[in-house]
Amino acid sequence: MAQIITRLFGGFEISNASGVELKPSTRKTLGLLAFLILEPGRWHSRDRLSGLLWSDRQQSHARHSLTQAVSTIRKLGDEVGVNLIETERERVRLLGDGVSADTTLFRENLEDSCVEAAQLYTGPLLDGVPALDPVFDEWLLTQRAEFHELVCTALERAIDEAEVSGDLVSSVANAKRWVTLDPYAEPAHRRFIGLLAASGDRPEAIRHYQVCAKLLMDELGIE
Repeated sequence: MAQIITRLFGGFEISNASGVELKPSTRKTLGLLAFLILEPGRWHSRDRLSGLLWSDRQQSHARHSLTQAVSTIRKLGDEVGVNLIETERERVRLLGDGVSADTTLFRENLEDSCVEAAQLYTGPLLDGVPALDPVFDEWLLTQRAEFHELVCTALERAIDEAEVSGDLVSSVANAKRWVTLDPYAEPAHRRFIGLLAASGDRPEAIRHYQVCAKLLMDELGIE
């Protein structure tokens, strides 16, 4: 059973199995932990990690800061009796056995249960986390875009499955969420409008068509 519970969608929360919040001492330690959580069990070179969060420092200073952050993460695991991190001379990895993460569960559910995967996505990855380093910030933007695309694909599949089973209520709900997450995706709007009409709510379908047409014209200049 996981002794550390983490939520990376919609923010960043860490707690022990009893729900008591755990707080890394610095923002960059938090950023390092988030990076490692996203790839549990994978080794990362110390140069890669120090350059990720301390790119403005000389290598020796950056490596020293990394060592301190790794030590803090290790102590975080010790607080709850988990061997959280493993290190070698030139590399570091997170031991994922004692950690539960919504991002990991999201990926595990993508193939077997797209509905459950979509429910786990409660907002952009590490939403609200302040800028930490240009290199880290660029990596985070890429990760956010990847998860955003994955959840939109999951919602589209959930709509397909609900339609096949004749569950128009779920189809409409998932289509509405897809539109909310990706307001400039015309296929999402078309799907939502069609499902509203199919469910008998033609006035709402027409209203949303008008909203969509105005949005695309105002923001993208598309008729």
